[in-house]
Amino acid sequence: MEACFQRLWSLKEAYIKARGDGLGFSPLSRAEFAFERDVRGGSTVGGGAAVLWLDGELRRSWCFELGRLGGDHVVCVARGPPREIVDAFGAFTATFGRFGLSDEELGKHVRGCPGPPFTVLQVSALLEMLGGGPAEEAGH
Repeated sequence: MEACFQRLWSLKEAYIKARGDGLGFSPLSRAEFAFERDVRGGSTVGGGAAVLWLDGELRRSWCFELGRLGGDHVVCVARGPPREIVDAFGAFTATFGRFGLSDEELGKHVRGCPGPPFTVLQVSALLEMLGGGPAEEAGH
């Protein structure tokens, strides 16, 4: 039960962050998810792909990839159409090279891309990557 909650929460969090409205998206119950293997009659335990139902309508324009980091952590990456981004001040969308993608182009870039790989790193390794040396040297 806890694993299912973690996956669903990660999906909802990734979706509202990708849209740009975060917790301003209300109510969260508008977004429902089904795991693609569940839809096809199989089952998922860890990662996998999911589909979005928004306000009762299947939204194939969004792509969600779930993965596990370590034993108890779930990560989700959400990709969707730029036209659905909520950008109150226009600063984020101003960085887009192209805002309007056709459904065909969007499908190629959203559905045609594999999920990004994730690597678990310790804080000390991150500090070393930033040139700060080991955590002990940084006073942590």
